[in-house]
Amino acid sequence: MGALATGSASRTTTADPEWVWHHVSDGSRLAPWWPNAERAEDVQGGVFTLVLRSSRGVAVRTDWQVRTSRRPELQRWEQQLANTPFAKALVKSFVEVRLEPDGDAGTRVTVVVERELKQKGFFAGRLGTKASKEHAALALKGLIELVEA
Repeated sequence: MGALATGSASRTTTADPEWVWHHVSDGSRLAPWWPNAERAEDVQGGVFTLVLRSSRGVAVRTDWQVRTSRRPELQRWEQQLANTPFAKALVKSFVEVRLEPDGDAGTRVTVVVERELKQKGFFAGRLGTKASKEHAALALKGLIELVEA
């Protein structure tokens, strides 16, 4: 087992839980708020591809499958790693979005990024956790900006 790298970010929005759910429940709606995402492709049921733009400007395909969907409180995706470049670094990769009503008019949104790295050791875990926290924070920021626009 490699190092575990989990990061999360939470924030309350004035948006209704159903409106937030609208943006997290369908793979075709993820690109506008997911970090570095350009578009969603091949969305069929709970399977979809997000095309990301790397820091070097290269388009990178990431394939995902919905693992848990409980309207309007939880959406969890697993990245499909087999036969991809990501398989060299990752054993598992999950993203989870949790929604909780917050008062009369609002939603507490939590984005969790969980990764099991192939690399072992303390420093791999720390660096991976830092990256997962940053990824979760960027995703949350994008989602909140979208639902409040």
